[in-house]
Amino acid sequence: MGYYYLLIWLLYVLFGKVVCFNFHRAPVANITIGVVCGPHTLFIAAGLVMGLRHMHITADVLTKMPNEFDRSYYIVLTPQIFGGLFPPKSKFIIYQLEQTVSNRWMRKRYLKNLKNSCTAIVDYKMQNIEFLRSRRVMTPIAYLPINPIPGVDTMPLSGKIRGNVTHTVVNAVEAAASEQTFDILFYGDASTGRRKRMLAAVKKAFPGRVISVSNVFGPPLQKLVKTARVVLNMHYYENGMLETPRIFEALSVGVPVVSEDSADAYLYPELVGVVTFFKIDSVSDMEVAIRRVLLQPPRQIDFDRFHATSSRKFHTMLERFLLQIGVLPPVHYRQATILDTDSSTTNQVVLSPPEFYARRLRFQQVVPRDTHFTVYDGFLFPIRWIGCAMAYARLAQYAVRNNMERLTVCEDDVDFPPDYSMHVALVHRYLSSQRHWDFFSGLIAVVDESVNVTKAEYFEGHLFVTIDTASSAVFNIYNRSMLLKMASWDQILTSNTTYRNLQRYATIDRHMVRGGANVVVMLPFLVGHAPGVISTLWSKDTNLRLYGSDIEKTEILLTAKAEAFVRGGGYQDQVVNY
Repeated sequence: MGYYYLLIWLLYVLFGKVVCFNFHRAPVANITIGVVCGPHTLFIAAGLVMGLRHMHITADVLTKMPNEFDRSYYIVLTPQIFGGLFPPKSKFIIYQLEQTVSNRWMRKRYLKNLKNSCTAIVDYKMQNIEFLRSRRVMTPIAYLPINPIPGVDTMPLSGKIRGNVTHTVVNAVEAAASEQTFDILFYGDASTGRRKRMLAAVKKAFPGRVISVSNVFGPPLQKLVKTARVVLNMHYYENGMLETPRIFEALSVGVPVVSEDSADAYLYPELVGVVTFFKIDSVSDMEVAIRRVLLQPPRQIDFDRFHATSSRKFHTMLERFLLQIGVLPPVHYRQATILDTDSSTTNQVVLSPPEFYARRLRFQQVVPRDTHFTVYDGFLFPIRWIGCAMAYARLAQYAVRNNMERLTVCEDDVDFPPDYSMHVALVHRYLSSQRHWDFFSGLIAVVDESVNVTKAEYFEGHLFVTIDTASSAVFNIYNRSMLLKMASWDQILTSNTTYRNLQRYATIDRHMVRGGANVVVMLPFLVGHAPGVISTLWSKDTNLRLYGSDIEKTEILLTAKAEAFVRGGGYQDQVVNY
């Protein structure tokens, strides 16, 4: 996002009908969703149903595939366990829950289902989405992470929930829970060599205090978890991702977790101070971590606060997903949470769709250490400019509601120069000295040669130019005048507005400059654009290769116009001491 907005309409004309969902037109009150799962994913299914019901959508957990598909949609968890009987494609949504670090499930047949059988995919890992895209899975994919669901253990579930568990196993589990004969619990598949080895070491270090169970699900398992003092999490694969289903199920019922660290643990900052991590493949560090947690006084972790924060995040992402696939009408985006942050306000935001994990990772690696940007996921619609407009309008509404005078918004393909912190401080000083400006653009990809320069001047030795239009959003600082204008983009949205109606709306950049705008630019540009980054708008990288040359041409054009303005005597050289 952020480039060539004037061409986005052409993109839609050429490709829009190919990539659009068949958006559901039924009112939310009439939508029914069946969440189909096997016994091992009951926790995730129950959380989905609770979230859907929270939004007044009729939803139920189904532990087997129905014979008739009379609901509006079916979200199927781990569809490979159900054989070949699936809902019609227009009603079929797959919740992809396998780790792509292994080819255990990523075979041709499974990928074929993801490509051809469903109308949308949701995935619990950002990295998985990058992998599926590399395997040419073109089905629209949305990120929906797993999170703790307080109260999930009290939710009534219909249908058979124990799978192939014998009564002997269930009775033994319930006896262990009632007698409280253990402290440390591991549940799940313990058949892999690494888990066997680590479990044997734990049982030796804590004799008689460890229990390991498998093929136990639903209320019997949750009763057992609530009795434990510690739930242990270890990777199934050598290079495994964080097993968030097990971690968050335990945290949902208020039990501390000791987990093996992982390469993607940093993507879950909410777990810092809540989960105790030990070094990957380190038995000794695992034992130390368990002892540390067992020595903690009860309720040292503030589970209430953690649950509140995590629930807000889950509902935010669920709303985002339902908006993106058209289950919720466009007007509902006004109710979606804007920023999931403990701070009441943040004046620096990076727009970074989680479906493009490599872009987000790159941004986190290049952002200056003395600079903090709050991540905003935005919206990712098949017609990308609609999601772009909604994201910027919501950010503007957030800023206006919090009485902010300025809001800095960048996108995750921005490139920061080594002297960024010094120069952005200079920009803010210049803007503070100006009375009439609407937004500052840190980089402009393309501008018409007829652009008007209304002001050009040197400030502390740097050239600033004011022009009457701009169309890039790689890095912008918005003044309150522009924030008010952007916030009004959706003023004609009603409960009857459909996604097809929305195609007639102006793109956000056209809305911003309608009626004129004072756009300030520093020359040379404050920031750059990262070369080779996958575009969230364009499907081919040929357009990316054009950005660099276009940016250079635009910078040369604006510099020439600004210098001509200066030579004409229409500027004032300001010398300000700070």
